[in-house]
Amino acid sequence: MGKMPAFQFYPGDWRKDVGVQSLDYHDRGVWHEMLCLMHESERRGVLVLNGQPMSDDALARLLGLDKQTLSTTLTNLLTSGVASREAESGALICRRMVRDEKLCEIRRQAGKLGGNPLL
Repeated sequence: MGKMPAFQFYPGDWRKDVGVQSLDYHDRGVWHEMLCLMHESERRGVLVLNGQPMSDDALARLLGLDKQTLSTTLTNLLTSGVASREAESGALICRRMVRDEKLCEIRRQAGKLGGNPLL
């Protein structure tokens, strides 16, 4: 699967999401940075590093935060319902990005089958 150069960002969803808007400016900024990391992740929408859930230490370094600040922010993101954890691995995920990636994969596979053979 090739890297997609961008991800769709829905300003209306961002502005209307009560969970996102309940976060302070710092936490919203950290979430946006995490979305960028998830887009570049080997499993789009899932925060992994070398096939494993990204550790808090690694995430803190990537975001330029100390562990205590990151821990507080992650708690805020999870309790507000903005971020989730993957049930199997415990990795942080963006539900919307995971759904969009699944739809993209379905469309990619359908496209490989070609057009309507009756036309």
